[in-house]
Parts: sequence; structure tokens; C-alpha cells
Amino acid sequence: MAAQAAVYAQSAAENLESAHGYGVNAAAAIAAASGSWAQGDRFFRVVLSDSISADVLGTIEAAGWQLTSASHVFIPRSTSGAGVNLIAGVGVVGATTQGIIVGVYLFRRPD
Repeated sequence: MAAQAAVYAQSAAENLESAHGYGVNAAAAIAAASGSWAQGDRFFRVVLSDSISADVLGTIEAAGWQLTSASHVFIPRSTSGAGVNLIAGVGVVGATTQGIIVGVYLFRRPD
């Protein structure tokens, strides 16, 4: 399950990066939640940059959605240092990895 969330977050983050530079527009996330609510969807999922999560989550919950699941994923973007293998999880002492943290949030419509 965690691996699936990481793959989804990686894909979503890449989409966010190309569309919004890793900062999904708060208004766009809220509009998507409203549209999903209007369609009668039972669930709504959103991936947000960690820097805007709190305000957006509160607004989505105020609109009626209930937050049921939240997970955060670190997405590495660059690593300094020689001999680093991010997939195997091994590296060189002193190597640093830069990236972002995204939140994957699942909301449910109350019964």
C-alpha cells in the first residue's frame, strides 16, 4: 500500500511540477473538491505541496468533506555526493538529497 501511494505521489508530483511548479493552486484544489461534491462523488483525493496543505484542507473540510486518510511522501529531486544510489537506499557519508514533501489526502463524503 505504501509503495502504491509513493508511486501515485511521484506521478502526481511530476504533474504538479510541470503544471504549477510543485505548488498546486489552492483555488484549483478547492474548485476540484467542489466539483467532485457537486457530482455526488463519495471520495475525493488531492495531492498538495506541503507548504499549502493546512489552509486548503480546512477549506475542503468546511465544504462538507471529511478527511479520512493523509500520507506524506518525500520525492527526491537531486543528490550531491558521489556513488549515491537512491533506489537501493545506499549512499556516501555526507551526501545530501534535495526534494519536496507532498501530502496525499483522501476525503470521504459523510453518510
